[in-house]
Amino acid sequence: MWRIGGARIRTPTRELPWQRGRWLLPLIFTVVALASIVTTAFALSRTLAIEDQSRLIANNALVSVRVLARMDHDVAQRRLLLDEHVLLSDSSSTAEIEREIARMDEDLAAGAKTYEPLATFPGERRLWDRVKALNQEIEPPVARVLELSRVNRNAEAHDLLVTTSAQFRELRNGLDALIKINDGAANRSIARIASLRRSLVVTFLGIGTAAILGLLILGRWSVRQLFQRDQQAARYARVLEERNRDLDAFAGHVAHDIRGPLSTISLAAEQLARVVPEHAKTTDLLRRGVSQMQSFIEDLLALARVQAITGSCDPAAVCAKVCQDFANRVAGENGTLRCAVEHAQVRCTEGLLQQALVNLLGNAIKYRRVDVSLQIEMSGAITDGAYHLRVTDNGMGMSPEDAARAFEPFYRATRTRGLPGTGLGLSIVKRVVDASGGAVSVTSRIGQGATFTVHLPLAAAEASGQGGPAH
Repeated sequence: MWRIGGARIRTPTRELPWQRGRWLLPLIFTVVALASIVTTAFALSRTLAIEDQSRLIANNALVSVRVLARMDHDVAQRRLLLDEHVLLSDSSSTAEIEREIARMDEDLAAGAKTYEPLATFPGERRLWDRVKALNQEIEPPVARVLELSRVNRNAEAHDLLVTTSAQFRELRNGLDALIKINDGAANRSIARIASLRRSLVVTFLGIGTAAILGLLILGRWSVRQLFQRDQQAARYARVLEERNRDLDAFAGHVAHDIRGPLSTISLAAEQLARVVPEHAKTTDLLRRGVSQMQSFIEDLLALARVQAITGSCDPAAVCAKVCQDFANRVAGENGTLRCAVEHAQVRCTEGLLQQALVNLLGNAIKYRRVDVSLQIEMSGAITDGAYHLRVTDNGMGMSPEDAARAFEPFYRATRTRGLPGTGLGLSIVKRVVDASGGAVSVTSRIGQGATFTVHLPLAAAEASGQGGPAH
């Protein structure tokens, strides 16, 4: 890319080996990253699904253990209450026992209802069906024992109750077996969750190790490629810098050489106006064209002269001088110019900063609104370790599209092309600020003016004490 007066021209270059393969490195990194992400996501989702399933099984087993333990307790209590009922003859006491037995029966029924859908482990359903059958077989003898005990036929009731002892024992053994099945399932599920977590850790370690090894290999290759690229880029940068300097010098020489013929044309136009006064309009048009061409050449020379800036200056002093130079011009437009700029030392020469401010103030006057009094304000202060210098006006303003392109060389908004100018004023401002290591920005709305903010780095010798604003 070559640069002529701030504009850059792209030059074709021979494609280098590292340029032909420049897409390969991002592609490899992308493939490795995607493979790692997909593998990790699959392993994680699979592990989480199995872990959720195991946790659900463990939770169901624990619920089953609690329900079965309560049912076993109710069966044991029921058997003891029956024995007590047979031994007692007091009707009020037996009635209380019967109410307690009824409550045990309800509790057993509720527990059976809760446990019924949870009986899903191997062999559990068959054993549960046997437990339910035993409970049903016990019901008729139990009802007969209570009936005999109520009429004090306790001996018969006791003999009948003894015959049910084996069934009660088998019923409790069945409940104990169901508890063991669920307890074992819960322990296995918990162990499986722990094993899955260990497997997940191992998987992640494997994926991470593979990714690191792959990245190390790619990194070594990419470092080699980048080293070659940097060397080639440095060579091209040196060549381009030399060509840019030559082009800047060429642009300056051309602009300087054109000034001579333009001066001749300007003198000829003045003489022609005196000799042929009836063609005054033509000669005026010729003089305006020459003046515009001279302004254009001056702007080109300003662009060509701006190089890297190493000096420093006080923006307050520069702004005071510029405000003094523009005071009469602004007053002639019935306008107001205010200046409140704090002292500091910024990285920019006095002449170049003055040139930038002259261009900004010149634009503020050129693009003023005729229906309001011109108002221009310059302010500056140190903020966040840098110097911010603002020029604000109440002029025509710019649309967002025009503001985005305001600093492009030769760019002029459609509605301002009828006004005089070369389209290089703001480009010079930007180049001065860029050469100082700073930045420039603009905020504007149509019909409400514009604010240009110049951000300049502080000079290395910036004093610790700072004075007040300059007016």
